[in-house]
Amino acid sequence: MKIEKRIKSSFSILGKEGSTFDGKGFIQNLWKEANLHFDEVASLAKKDENGHYLGFWGAMSDFTRSFKPWEDNFSKGYYLAGVECLDDAEVPEGWVKWKVPSYEYICAEVEGEQTFSDALNYMKINNLQLVGAVHDFTCPVSGKTYMFFPIRTMPGGMKMNKKVLVAYFSHTGENYFPGGNRFIEKGNTHIAAEMIAENCGGDLFEIKEAELYSENYRECAIRAKQELDKNARPSLVQDVDISQYDVIFLGYPNWCGTMPMPVWTFLENHDFSNKTICPFCTNEGSGLANSIADIINLVHDAELKDGLSIKGSQVHDAKDCIVEWIKSIL
Repeated sequence: MKIEKRIKSSFSILGKEGSTFDGKGFIQNLWKEANLHFDEVASLAKKDENGHYLGFWGAMSDFTRSFKPWEDNFSKGYYLAGVECLDDAEVPEGWVKWKVPSYEYICAEVEGEQTFSDALNYMKINNLQLVGAVHDFTCPVSGKTYMFFPIRTMPGGMKMNKKVLVAYFSHTGENYFPGGNRFIEKGNTHIAAEMIAENCGGDLFEIKEAELYSENYRECAIRAKQELDKNARPSLVQDVDISQYDVIFLGYPNWCGTMPMPVWTFLENHDFSNKTICPFCTNEGSGLANSIADIINLVHDAELKDGLSIKGSQVHDAKDCIVEWIKSIL
């Protein structure tokens, strides 16, 4: 069974509601009804940066509607079959909106009818307590289904009350890996940024240079060093209004012992007063290097959290350490 920890901030779901009192097969009937009339809520559904729906949820709650586990040995409660939606979405007639609280979850990929009991056994072995109702989740991109088991409430803190932006610079093409360079179609920092946004409920923004860097590793490295030596500020292809955000996760690879110069452009283009900055840096052992000192010199009147160093070659396995880092800086 595939298990991972995941933090998810409070989110809203628009769906069709029913309960175990509706009789056998009521969940299937709710999904049938929701799918049949999905066009009524499609425009209210949340999407990612690629235009994909964020997810379809089978959310559950006890009869007090306080998101406690189903009662009588998980046999009685409410169920909402729906799609993750905008928090301020107006509820169409015949639909119901729930706002699920912030939790840290154990996320288990559904591999059969035994997944629920297997996950509970895993929690028992690892001394983890179920603190809320279990939810079903289907990823629209992969089509895979997961069960989310709440193990820790997330009261207060930035996840509950503050808006989060995950701004990142990432490079595709030929990248350095131990044992030899490798061609990648998605940058390591991009992958880490998606993990952070997924666990924080943050918005993604890519810091992208107007004049693209070469996909050739040596040519890219030469240009990066030249830009650093000249203290250059490369132009960016897009910008974002950061005034609406309270917390900015700032991601970048370690280039020449610091941040790529487009990140310097991004930092100098904005007023970070009263913002919280959380740096994360992909590298192969050089860590955050001089980047923290450079951020301090570039940004004023912001709170700077402890940064996270991630080995780029191991980024696909970095989810647990990212979750722990997010917890440590909440």
